[in-house]
Amino acid sequence: MVVRLVTGCSWEDAERLLDNQVSDTTMRSRRDEWIEAGVFELLVHEAQESYDRIIGLDLSETAVDGSLHKSPCGGAGTGKNPTDRAKLGWKWSILTDRNGIPIGWAIDGANRHDSVLLGPTLDDAGAKARRRRHRSQEKAWEGGHAGDSRQEAHPRHALAGGADQLVALELRSVTAEH
Repeated sequence: MVVRLVTGCSWEDAERLLDNQVSDTTMRSRRDEWIEAGVFELLVHEAQESYDRIIGLDLSETAVDGSLHKSPCGGAGTGKNPTDRAKLGWKWSILTDRNGIPIGWAIDGANRHDSVLLGPTLDDAGAKARRRRHRSQEKAWEGGHAGDSRQEAHPRHALAGGADQLVALELRSVTAEH
């Protein structure tokens, strides 16, 4: 699984890189087990939290953008790509900090307009920020990270209207105290 995550190669190439010791079918099965068990969500959470603690997210400027990705075999959640002869694919919407570090994302069918994914992308970033803040507060109560100050994205309000609604992000410094 690590070979696939690090290289981004296909399942079949990962099998060859591992000298056929593990079949691509077995790796796919393990991936599905890991998804169901929440392993990847935990990995993302730990990576973001560690980056924020060691280097720090720079939320002085953020950017949101969408990208289209092919999904030749289709599957649940894919849609017809309007820029690729209606072939099936995904649309990814990603919110990044000033340095391009992903802090929130949403995925839908390729036929979705970017504006439809704005709300879910911001909601995801807000949920991740709340989890980071909650974890840093827990650690502060345990005696760790006293005086640790950094900025986090914090939604000023939830999306209640349509996709055209403007959403403001409030930047604030969070200081963990004993």
